[in-house]
Amino acid sequence: MEGDQQASDTGQRVAERIVGLVNQLISFILTSGITCILALIIVPTIHESGHAAACIIQGGAVTHWQPLPFGTEADTACSTGFTPFLCAAGSLASIAAWLLCTYVYSRYATRLGTGRLWNLTATLWFWWSLWVSGELSMDALHAYSDVPLHHDAGYFVHLTGINPVVASITILAVIAILGVPFVRVARQTLATEGFGG
Repeated sequence: MEGDQQASDTGQRVAERIVGLVNQLISFILTSGITCILALIIVPTIHESGHAAACIIQGGAVTHWQPLPFGTEADTACSTGFTPFLCAAGSLASIAAWLLCTYVYSRYATRLGTGRLWNLTATLWFWWSLWVSGELSMDALHAYSDVPLHHDAGYFVHLTGINPVVASITILAVIAILGVPFVRVARQTLATEGFGG
């Protein structure tokens, strides 16, 4: 009888552990999926808002603003046409917003504790960081593109006459510089709780 009770207790503990692990896995998948989609909404919206702000600063009117890339390419059109400032404003807005968010996140996220809100915030910051890094990487690549391909970096290079190699190296240097706060904050996050766990 005693052996049966121990086996039953052991079986129950194993079952509870499996249920706990499955719940953690489901939570991780949901958190990662939701925050990935949120980041996919946030990054282009900030980027296109940067173009819209540049248009208004230049005295123009925003004639088209489509921040979400679902189904088509995100796009902003300005009555003043393309200028180097307008072309650069999207990525500059993304960088500024990410740096501000990273600063606030690094200072205040630990106050959230280590529950679900922490996991959601940490994972959203992580995905946002990856999307911004990807955006800048594509800018470095698109510096070599032809203007009709609707790439900001290609237009910027065309309008300024700057060498595409110089533009790409500059963008890659910015990515490397942004890697410093990313690594610092990611290390802090992993030491606290982790991403989406």
